[in-house]
Amino acid sequence: MMISTLLDRLDCVKQQGSGFIARCPAHDDQNPSLSIKEEKGKILLHCHAGCTAESIVSALGLSLSDLFNSE
Repeated sequence: MMISTLLDRLDCVKQQGSGFIARCPAHDDQNPSLSIKEEKGKILLHCHAGCTAESIVSALGLSLSDLFNSE
């Protein structure tokens, strides 16, 4: 999956440094708390409120394997 495909599914996306921030879809996020970054063919997710990567991708209708480049 390309990072742009993931970003299109998220709300309030803004570029921050070498990555992005957005509202976390796994909880009622009023202020963007999800950090997204692409590194070495992987999309890295970190919710600063404590949601797991699995709960984040599940809320988007994806799986963890979707975060890895399939090449």
